[in-house]
Amino acid sequence: MNKNKLSSWTLAFSAFAILGGLIQINNPEYAPNIWQGIGTFIIGLLLAFITWRLRVAVNKEESEKEHVMQAEIVSRIPTPLAARPRPAVRAAAYVVRSRAYPVAGVTFKNDDGTSRQKILREICDGEDCGSTTAWLEWYQYNGKDAYHIMTDHGCVGNVRKNDIVEVVTAVGAANVDLDVELFETDDGREIYRADLMVPGA
Repeated sequence: MNKNKLSSWTLAFSAFAILGGLIQINNPEYAPNIWQGIGTFIIGLLLAFITWRLRVAVNKEESEKEHVMQAEIVSRIPTPLAARPRPAVRAAAYVVRSRAYPVAGVTFKNDDGTSRQKILREICDGEDCGSTTAWLEWYQYNGKDAYHIMTDHGCVGNVRKNDIVEVVTAVGAANVDLDVELFETDDGREIYRADLMVPGA
């Protein structure tokens, strides 16, 4: 007989004992033996308490066994690849190479009369030349697509005709770096020039 059946029989016996004790206590015919009824009632309560404690212990034991079985079952299930710890991977340093495309028309003036050389001089801030952000602005020249190179200071030139396809394909509507430098011509003139730095081109 397992513990569950034993506890069921004990609980039934305790219920009968409690009921019998109450009947003896409340029935006048059993008045001379009232202590016998009280004793039966107390025995029934003690049996009920012992049965309750037994059931609590049995349920706890079965719950622990079930958890152990579930843990064993889960441990046998293969771990999905996504959940497996991945080996440490060293971060590889890499450099995105950029190709320089010379800007055309840096010595010309814009349609509004502003000097592109003056704009490049402002970008350079004297002789301290460097890079600034630039972007492309589409327009048409003699019925063909052309592109101004714009900065926060204004237009500094155009994309060369032979470079349009490569530059537009690589840049699109994104911003790119514009490198500006000052050089001296053979006749002693100082001119600012610029290169459009297109990454991955």
